[in-house]
This record gives sequence, structure tokens and C-alpha cells, in this order.
Amino acid sequence: MFKKQGFKFTIILAFILVLSLGTTVFAEPIKVVINSQPLVVPINPIIQEGRTLVPLRAIFEALNVTVEWDQSTKTVTGTRDGRIIKLQIDNKVASINGISVELDVPGRIVEGNTLVPVRFIAESLGANVKWDDITRTVLINSEVVQNTNIVEVPVVKPLPVITTPIIVNPDPIADIAPVVNTAPIIINKSKNPIGPIGNPATAKFKGSLKSDKYHFLEYKHNGQIVDTNLIYFESKDHAAANGYKPCGICFK
Repeated sequence: MFKKQGFKFTIILAFILVLSLGTTVFAEPIKVVINSQPLVVPINPIIQEGRTLVPLRAIFEALNVTVEWDQSTKTVTGTRDGRIIKLQIDNKVASINGISVELDVPGRIVEGNTLVPVRFIAESLGANVKWDDITRTVLINSEVVQNTNIVEVPVVKPLPVITTPIIVNPDPIADIAPVVNTAPIIINKSKNPIGPIGNPATAKFKGSLKSDKYHFLEYKHNGQIVDTNLIYFESKDHAAANGYKPCGICFK
């Protein structure tokens, strides 16, 4: 009799294990729908720390984003309508038009496929993103016009405050006394000035002595906007007076 009861208990236990495995192993895969069209992906999206990650190329191509991949740094660059998104694999800090954004989870590589946080990518491009928990579906509407609302908190490094007046020599070749900058600076590029020029503590915009564009103070451009060629402007009129035009990325 005890053997029969033990056999029954074993069958019940095995049945419970099968049910528990079924809810885990055979869970409904995550789906992505963009503008009512299912997104075709090489591998199923995954959830990591509460964030859904999807294959990069599939989501970028569906949102009409031009994608570039730098194998040496494992960095993805997506461009659309003047907006530039950069994301490095296994790095929680991404950027939108040069402004740093801290992610909850970084991109990662799974089975040879690059996966990225779908909400960050979609909302960076101005799309509306919702999650249907019943069907385990990410719903994206890229036709909605809205302000970009990134969930993650931006990380922007503050500019140093300059407490001493900046000395500018209008003609570095001439043997004359330097002039203290007490008014908006008008520079003569033919004299080969050396930056930084202007006062970053009161400036609203910045530019490069090597170009004719002015930008917001947060804008970054490696190799062009560096300390040795910076010029700061108090206003748009000040920038225009120096022959500078608004940057197409900052002022789109």
C-alpha cells in the first residue's frame, strides 16, 4: 500500500514540475509592433533588469535610421533627420546629439546579434512606446509628433566658472599691451588668434576658430571644438557679428 501511495506522489510531483517548467520555458516570446506592423527579428527580444532589448539592425531599419557600426570600439551610431544617437556595447552611457544620457541597461551582444534598449532608441527618435503585458508586446508609434522624453537621467558635465578676466591681444604679432575683454569680442581670423576666446561663465553659445558655425554649450565635436580653438559668444547676434551661422544639428 505504501508503495502505491509513493508511486502516486511521484506522479503528482512530476506533473507539478512539468507545469512549472511550462510557464517558464514555454513563455510567450516578446513581440515588437511598429505602426501596427510586426517587427521581424533574427532572435527574440529579451528582458534585462526590466528593460526590453531588441536586435539593433531590425529596429533601426524599421524606424528608417541609418546605422553605422565601429567594430574597434563596439559603438553603434544611428542617424535620422539630423538626430545622432550613439551607443556602445556594455556601456550604460549613450548620447543624443552629443549630450550624454545614462541608461538603465547597456546594449549587449547575444548569439552574435547586437541588442539595444528599445524604449531608449524609439523615444530618442520621438516615437511613442507602450508595453502590453498581456500579449508581451512592445507597441511603437513612430508617427506621433512629441517632444523626446528620455526616461534615463541626462549626465551633462558643467562648464568651469572663470573668475578672472580673459586677456585678448588683438594682434599677437604687434608689440602692444594686451586689452582686457570687457565687451563682446569681435575677432579677426586672419590674425590667427588662439583660443579659448571669450567668457564661458556668461556665454550662451560657443564655436570653433576652425569653422563658421556656433553651437549650444553642451555640443561636442572631437578634433574641432577643443580648448585651443574655442570662441564663446554672449548671444546669437554676437555670433553673427563674428560671421558665424547656427549649427544645423543644434538649431534644426
